[in-house]
Parts: sequence; C-alpha cells; structure tokens
Amino acid sequence: MTRRINAPLYNAVIAVSQKDAVRFHMPGHGGVGEDASFFASAAYDLTELEGLDNLLSPNSVIAEAEALAAAAYGSADALMLTQGATCGIHIAVLCVGKLGKAVCIGDMHKSFWHAAMLYDLETVRCDTDGLRARLEVGDIGSVFITSPDYFGNVADLRYIKKLCKDCGVALVVDAAHGAHFAFSEILPDNPAAYADIAVFSQHKTMCTYGGGALMCVSDAFSAMARVNRQLVHSTSPSYLIAASIDFSRALWSERGEEFYLDIAKDVKIFSASLPAPYRHVPSDDISRVIIDCGGDAYSVMRALEHKGIYCEAAIGEKLICIVTPYNRSVLKELALALGDIPPQPLCKRERLDLVNEGVSGRVRIVSVDECVGKRACMPIGLYPPGTPEIFAGDVLDERAVKFIKDNIDRVFGLASGGVVVVE
Repeated sequence: MTRRINAPLYNAVIAVSQKDAVRFHMPGHGGVGEDASFFASAAYDLTELEGLDNLLSPNSVIAEAEALAAAAYGSADALMLTQGATCGIHIAVLCVGKLGKAVCIGDMHKSFWHAAMLYDLETVRCDTDGLRARLEVGDIGSVFITSPDYFGNVADLRYIKKLCKDCGVALVVDAAHGAHFAFSEILPDNPAAYADIAVFSQHKTMCTYGGGALMCVSDAFSAMARVNRQLVHSTSPSYLIAASIDFSRALWSERGEEFYLDIAKDVKIFSASLPAPYRHVPSDDISRVIIDCGGDAYSVMRALEHKGIYCEAAIGEKLICIVTPYNRSVLKELALALGDIPPQPLCKRERLDLVNEGVSGRVRIVSVDECVGKRACMPIGLYPPGTPEIFAGDVLDERAVKFIKDNIDRVFGLASGGVVVVE
C-alpha cells in the first residue's frame, strides 16, 4: 500500500506507475521483470516520462522536491543524486578546484582522492590546530573535512567555518554519515548549517534506496553545482532511488524527533545488556553504536555474519553498527549473539606513513610481490571505511606488501588483483 506524503517526486512516480500503460522505453524490465519477488519495485523504476521531470534539468516535481530538501536542511539549494555521495564529492571538487589548493583535515574517503586526481586538485594535509596558519599562507581555496566520521563523532564545524570565512576560503564537508542530523534536536548540528557545500548519503542512515544522496550548497556555489552535476552525473538517473530520497526526507521531517528519541531509549537498554568483554562506546551520534570488542572486531563481525547478523564495519577493536527506526528493536539480538563470540586477539599496527615521490611516469599493473620499491598510482586502504592507508605516489615497501596481503579480502585500490604502479 502506498501513502500520500509531502513528497512531490515520490507522489508523481506512484501516480505514473499506476497508469494502465504499455512500456516501450527503458528500463528493459518493462515494469514487470522476470522474478516477481526480486523485481517487486520494477513498476516504479521509470524514466523521464511526462510528469516526472528531468534530474539534470529540473523544472517541475524534481525541482519541487529539491526545494523541500533545501528547506529541510536549511540550505540555499539542494541537489538530488542517485549515484551516491561519491558523485557529490566529484561535483564539489569541480566547484572549488579553480579557487586554489585544498586543505584536507583528517582522513578523507577514497572518492575525494580519486576526484582530486581526476580534476588536478592540489591538496595539502593539515590538522585543525594548524589550520589558521596554513590558511594565512594565502594559496588555499578550500577546506575539506569528513564530519561525522565513521565512529559518529563530529568536528568543530563552527570554529572551522569561522576560520574559512576569515580567510575567504570555501568549506566542503563530506557528511555522508550525517544525513539524519537535520531531523532531531538530540542529534549533532546539521553540517549544512556551516558548510558552503555539504554532501549527504541519505541511504546510509535513512530509508532511501542504495545510491541515494543529497548535496546542499550555498548561493555562491548553487549555479556551478548544477552545471557540474550535468557533467558528472549519469544521464540515466534512477527514478526509484530519486523518489526514495524525496520520500525519506518527507518522512524524517514528520517523524524525526520520534525516531531518535525511540532509538536513544533502545540504545541505552542495549548498552546495559552487553556481555563482557564487550563495551558500548558513546559517540556524538546516538544512532551510531560503537562496540569495543576488547580484541579484533573484524573476527567478531565475521562470526556475527555466520549468525545472520550484519554490521556496518569493523575497525581495530571497534565494531560499528548503524541503528535506524527499522532495526532498533532487534538490538537485543545483537547483544545475545555477542555472548557466544569470544573476540580474537588484535594485532595492532602503526600507520605506514610512506615516502611520497609523486605519480608521474608509465602506469602498469604488477603483482603484490613485485611492487616493493615502486610508486603506487592509486590510493590503497581498507573498505570500509574507505580511507587510504597508502596514497598515490607513495613508495611501496615490505610493510605495504604485508598490509595488502594481510587484508586482501577487504582492500581497495587494486586492479585485477594487482597493484597499479608508476615507473
């Protein structure tokens, strides 16, 4: 059963899908598909038909949906994306690339580093304490930061925004994991309140289909963001995903406070019920449940999967779970399952911090065993969280080879099982 809600694109997709129509347009499943169960949503997977607008040049229901999203997030403009926050990060890099070098505070997702390589954005890394001094050099055009991070903790965006404003620099926030912040007073501040450009992955924490994202921009970058979306985004956007972006924004606007008050209660009960040695580690986001396993969290995550329980990520001793209105009631099952899983010892390691010699040269793919002494052409790290351990231009050594081999089942940045290098 569908419902009427203040979501113009969602309502339009529902209306068009219910017409008695014969389809001779893409997608090729024709609204039916071969497997009735798998293709249960096929009727809503449409294209640029009359009444459904065009994502790359909106002037009706998508334009209305984006205006409602901008109002919900308190931004001058909002752009819907059906290719995830990665697409938004690429658009953001294009928007600020000609302003000067970009400062990166802390870890950034691989999508940022890939975009910087593609669009020739020169980057420098810095921490918050040294930001003012680095901005005052005068060659910086933008600051990029991830907030919240994978553990649900947020940066002091108010302070960083003030520094950026004082120095005439744009602030771009990868807020992929903070799309829900705008909808409850008990959650951290909405990053769009401080950023010139904020990119949200609605599908990570809301009821949006996979790939659904939103980009909030200030007046200064609105026109350029819309131009760059046409350059980067697919010309075949998913209307199923787009409609779910619209729907989740409307639903969270109606019920966000209720959702997170309920989540807070369930998380508190869960925290008290965890068996030893497991311990709940509070974060800024009450819906981001971090569990200290007292050992290797990755081994715990794999053991949970054998019990049919799937977590977001395992980083070091920390197991990461995203709690939503749709899974909060089964937190107790997670606590019970952990009682049967003894964590394995964690082999701690230091960050590699390799020597970087740039990426100019001939590109080729070599086996992992052959890459010692060669320079990486691509960032390499663990996914999740998707932040590089090895950067493009880093000279690979035996430690790097060991890192890749030890994590071969979850490492990103390889090609056909080999390492992309420059010589």
